[in-house]
Amino acid sequence: MYFVSQQFGHIPGYQGLFISCLFAGALSTVSSGLNAIVAVILIDIYKPIMEWIRRDQTNDASATLLAKILTLVFGLLTLALAFTASKLGTLVTLANSIFGALGGPLVASFLLGMFWKRANLWGVLIGTVVSFCFGAWISAGSLLNRDALNIYQLSFNWYAAVTILTTVVVAVPLSEVFRFFLPSECGKTVDPNLLTPLVRETDLTPGICGNSYSAH
Repeated sequence: MYFVSQQFGHIPGYQGLFISCLFAGALSTVSSGLNAIVAVILIDIYKPIMEWIRRDQTNDASATLLAKILTLVFGLLTLALAFTASKLGTLVTLANSIFGALGGPLVASFLLGMFWKRANLWGVLIGTVVSFCFGAWISAGSLLNRDALNIYQLSFNWYAAVTILTTVVVAVPLSEVFRFFLPSECGKTVDPNLLTPLVRETDLTPGICGNSYSAH
């Protein structure tokens, strides 16, 4: 804005046009992000749950109403975050803290699916959620009150590694527990095309499960 005011301030209306374009681009980005978040929640979370509960297709009217409500809620949260942005440090620190803390669990879930043939849905899902919460806690604590705990002193460059390790540590034993106690998970085999070539040629049989012990 300073450059525009100094170089083009003598042109009537130019500064106003520049500010209008700036706000238009920002609003376009925000609206696209809100629509994407709401669409993911509706398609991947709301509709499968409602179809599982009702055993039929979801009502379009209720889905539309929920989409409007979620858009309003996330819009208000974004607006509230703008008032606290000045207390969250630099943009680089904020972006790397969020991406490191929240991106690590997603990377870990893909790594488990590629490299570990005994991973299952519930183990990886719970591990990812726990790691999400742990990473969000560390990230928020380091940004808001860095001196409260020693763990908040951790550099944001380590957030991804910590959350990946947390996901693996939680998901691996839980996957074994669910495989042992759930018959639906016990007999499952893995499609070798989903695994990395390093482990694709290994034995893909499910191994010992809870019902295997009961059979003996």
